[in-house]
Amino acid sequence: MLAHRRLLLSLTVLAGAFVAMPAAAQACGSQDLAQRLLVLGDTGLYLPVDNAGFENGNNDWKLSKASLVKANEPWKVLGAKHVSALRLNAGGTALSDEVCVTVDHTHSRFFARAVTTTGSLRVDVLWDNEGQDQQATVLTLSAAQFKAWAASPVTPMAAAVKSLYEDEEDELVALKFTAVSGTWEIDDVLVDPYRTR
Repeated sequence: MLAHRRLLLSLTVLAGAFVAMPAAAQACGSQDLAQRLLVLGDTGLYLPVDNAGFENGNNDWKLSKASLVKANEPWKVLGAKHVSALRLNAGGTALSDEVCVTVDHTHSRFFARAVTTTGSLRVDVLWDNEGQDQQATVLTLSAAQFKAWAASPVTPMAAAVKSLYEDEEDELVALKFTAVSGTWEIDDVLVDPYRTR
């Protein structure tokens, strides 16, 4: 059995401290982990997906009906100089590059804002399980709750990918966001790689 099975998801080391890495998480190698959401009272260790804050244009993302905008979530958790976000028009999608996850990568969070007064944003997890494409919805947001920038709820991730629990190996995943209706902006997409809750 291959140690890596490709997955697609359809959504830093502590300074001065030693963090013990679970054995399953070690399978993914060194990752840039940090308590990036302390300002929100979230003590989890988070890994940004590639180009998580859209500061490098559309690199590492596959976009449809989407564009970069000069905006940023106000907490600037990935950098004080960040100035970009991604706008998804109705029906638009954004698919991240792949990231390695294990059974210890249990949650994801990101920032969102509804540009229109009504609408919904869906996050899906898609993956390849032994050559078969799989997909599961892990979160749906309503515009009524995101009139201003806000962090998403803690979004269960690994539970949707049942193959992770079958063999506890590492997998390659990506996050997919879909503006089911209305116009949305997203920013700073993060994965929590440890069972810290």
